[in-house]
Amino acid sequence: MIGTTTGTTTGEIPGPLGVGLIAHWKMNDTTSTIVLDTKGNNNGYSVRDAGILSSSGVVGTSLLNDNYSGDVITVPASGSSLNSLLNGGNPFSISIWEYADWSGDNPIFNKGIGSLDDPYIGMNAYNNYGQGITFFELAAQSFPWYNEGIYIGFINPLGNTEWRHYVITYDGSGQASGVHLYVDSAEIIDIYSIYHDNFELIDAGVGPQADLLLGDPVIRGNHVVRYDDTRIYNRVLDQNEIDLLYNGGSGTESE
Repeated sequence: MIGTTTGTTTGEIPGPLGVGLIAHWKMNDTTSTIVLDTKGNNNGYSVRDAGILSSSGVVGTSLLNDNYSGDVITVPASGSSLNSLLNGGNPFSISIWEYADWSGDNPIFNKGIGSLDDPYIGMNAYNNYGQGITFFELAAQSFPWYNEGIYIGFINPLGNTEWRHYVITYDGSGQASGVHLYVDSAEIIDIYSIYHDNFELIDAGVGPQADLLLGDPVIRGNHVVRYDDTRIYNRVLDQNEIDLLYNGGSGTESE
């Protein structure tokens, strides 16, 4: 029943964007280091020093990530429901509003950086000699990624000083064909490369035991990235739902 869907309060009937919503960070936290998850299970934090500041966003405020100091928004792995959800055997969707002030390499999110033998999931945008490519990786180990996992590159026009809405969906099939990327509500169908096309479940259902990072812990110069409304679902969003999230470029915080 919809009223008991995971990620909602029992008896509560969510809107179309609330069904299967596991984590939702609105990025409206302007007075503390806590980045609140409205679902209450995956609160994150920001350093909130001179590098992490609030600013105007797509909806309300956004949180800034200053790549000059390597600050990131962090969702701790300890006790997180995301560990088992993002294990390669379950469907999920990740929706992120991001603003970058340059068109260079830009890690969007990752979970699993650490030991090269660790499971890893992440999405990164790259400037490949003037061609924009967004890579998505879901692997049982961070390296060598070409041995075990899904690693797929989507040809995506470079963005520069603009808000972009990314949605990555995965159907849990273990195949690259089950991965779809949408940018500003449009599906990206041009594929740059597929380095590997199948996935073995991570440790019998235990996902990446690492913090989820929004931003880039590697200092890459005096660049700024902003994040606004960010969500993780335990199901595949359809085109209509992605359109609702994009909302003609105005975004929404509705659930």
